[in-house]
Amino acid sequence: MTMTWHYQPVYVESDGERAYSLCEVYLDDDGLLDSWTASRNIAAHGTDSADALLADLERMIHDVRRWEPVEFDTLTVGMRFEPLVGRPDAKTLPDDLLGKLPRNVMSGRPDETDG
Repeated sequence: MTMTWHYQPVYVESDGERAYSLCEVYLDDDGLLDSWTASRNIAAHGTDSADALLADLERMIHDVRRWEPVEFDTLTVGMRFEPLVGRPDAKTLPDDLLGKLPRNVMSGRPDETDG
């Protein structure tokens, strides 16, 4: 089984307002949610350099443009995420971004998870 992952835009509602952030989601071979980070507030990090930090930030922006936000508290094993409609520019990672991603991101397995 090969697990893939992406940054998923999520939100929580409090006092009638939505607050948006990111979490990491891990998908099974069928593209269904297998697991996710306990924190809904993932921060970008560069493990080796400022360039790695920039690549992580670019990946976050790419994934925010690609995936429909979901309420964090509704994440459940087996759910499928919906791509944003009408965003053909966000369906795949640009080649120039792939070259900048740290090895762990390119393999689909981050080095660390939160929780």
